[in-house]
Amino acid sequence: MLIIGMILITSIVGLFYYRMDQIEEEERYNRCRKISRIIMDMHTSDVDEMRQRITFSEDTKGIALSPTIRDESYSIEIWIDLVRVKNKEGSSSKRLRENVHLWPPDEMNNTGILKEEERRWRDGKKPYLELEAGSSDLELTMLMLDNGSERTSHVFISEVAI
Repeated sequence: MLIIGMILITSIVGLFYYRMDQIEEEERYNRCRKISRIIMDMHTSDVDEMRQRITFSEDTKGIALSPTIRDESYSIEIWIDLVRVKNKEGSSSKRLRENVHLWPPDEMNNTGILKEEERRWRDGKKPYLELEAGSSDLELTMLMLDNGSERTSHVFISEVAI
């Protein structure tokens, strides 16, 4: 009877820890999905210009996210086509439907035209952006730009000191 009780307790504890790991994975993925949804909402906006800030403080104006996942710090990586949320327990990622630029738009020429060569050169200089949640904010800017033949939306993402 004692052995059956120990097996039962061990199974319950194992199930508890398994479920806690699942909850943490869900929270990482939900954080990832929220960031990518903010980016994609900007891409599909029908305005010529839009700015948004993702912040990790309730005191700052913008979309506030918690700086922790289950009381653990985490980092955010944004690639031109991917958002990844990582902590010491693992990582979750979400592909973006449209590419983003990881440099501030004020580095671009002032003509309102983003030529393919300039875009490729600037995007190649910074393949990804990584920050610890809570150490700085993310500034998102969407601009409708002319690429020489048509106007398309471009989302620029840069890190901003708090």
